[in-house]
Amino acid sequence: MKSFTFSVKAVIHQTIWTNRFIALVVGLLISTCVTWAGSLIATWDANSEPDLAGYIVCYGTQSANYTEQVDVKNSTTFIAEDLQDGVKYYFVIKAYDHSGNVSAPSTEVSAVVGSPMLVAMKEDKAIRLVWTPVHNCDTFEIFRSQNPYFTPTTAIATLSATDHEYIDTHHFTSNQHETYYTVRALAGGQTIHEYQTVGAYNIDIHTGLNLVSFPLIPADPSVRASFADQLTGGENSAEADQLRFWNGEEYLVAWLYEGSAVEFNDTWISAATGKETQHKVDPSAAFWILVQEGHSETALTITGCVPTEAERTITLMQGHNFIGCIFPLTTSLEKTELYQDGVMKGGVGSGESDILNAWDGTGYERAWVVDGVNDDLDGTWMDETGKQEATVTFQPGKGYIIWIKGDNECKVWTFPNPAFAD
Repeated sequence: MKSFTFSVKAVIHQTIWTNRFIALVVGLLISTCVTWAGSLIATWDANSEPDLAGYIVCYGTQSANYTEQVDVKNSTTFIAEDLQDGVKYYFVIKAYDHSGNVSAPSTEVSAVVGSPMLVAMKEDKAIRLVWTPVHNCDTFEIFRSQNPYFTPTTAIATLSATDHEYIDTHHFTSNQHETYYTVRALAGGQTIHEYQTVGAYNIDIHTGLNLVSFPLIPADPSVRASFADQLTGGENSAEADQLRFWNGEEYLVAWLYEGSAVEFNDTWISAATGKETQHKVDPSAAFWILVQEGHSETALTITGCVPTEAERTITLMQGHNFIGCIFPLTTSLEKTELYQDGVMKGGVGSGESDILNAWDGTGYERAWVVDGVNDDLDGTWMDETGKQEATVTFQPGKGYIIWIKGDNECKVWTFPNPAFAD
């Protein structure tokens, strides 16, 4: 039977994911009134072999020395409980068939026990929520909203303390563009923990070039985990849809293999190396998606955590900077503080000003900022002609290219979260 092949990356919120969706989610919090037990949730994609019988999870506190081994049968989720706060645990997964043959172990992954975690994943036409357990709670309440910064009011489901996942089809059956979730742990009717908000956001993509970005923070930023099979693959890069990431000097291209070499199907390939890409998606950066002629135009579903920071710091260098919207809310150019921070130089005309480029599917809509004219006009964003104010806004899921023409003294841009703006 097929063995596991994985790569490992420690990512935000102390979640460890591999490029085959094995994940370790850690959770421990000590409170004066409630004690949470440290836990890890491992979740992975099911093998497709017809003779698959189950999986074995091996873990321990030393690398390659696993003191615990659990047969989880056909489950693709395992919760390791009663772990020690601040201790790193090492995990591998094995698969076995009905004849008793056991696969080689996955690449080892590890994590240090931390705070309770909630993760959202796209599974077919549903969003799967998985969270770490909280001891002393008796129920979990699930909340849903179309507002990324919502205050939970009415629960859509109430689950027992032994339940640690929930499948929701609402995002797809209701054709929602964005859906957000949180979970509360209750004891005696009182909330003892509220998990961070996670969500699913659809990015519409069309034939040709699409300049996009992630409005959520992915649990696993790898290309494999972020896109899975949502784009159309092919035998080679000319046949397949492409991802194009600008690194400041050149584009790094990745494409999904789907073809006669079945052992490589569903593998994202680096066009430069011909091997599986190791690229990670930066949620602060924009990138291109090329949808080939004749391929399906679709909505790309991105899952992740809702950003909670009041602002995000980005460095803009001379040349072209590929920037994402960053937050799941529309922001006017005035409120981005690009001009106030001094990272984009203005002028009396577009020729001497730095330029913000917004791709509309066929060409760029450009904006520049007036500076050095008078107090009434300085700071006004204009279109390329300079005859009317720009209509460009920062929109979730969209990407932007900021052209810094000179070596500006100020390079650090502090992008304020519009959810917390005055």
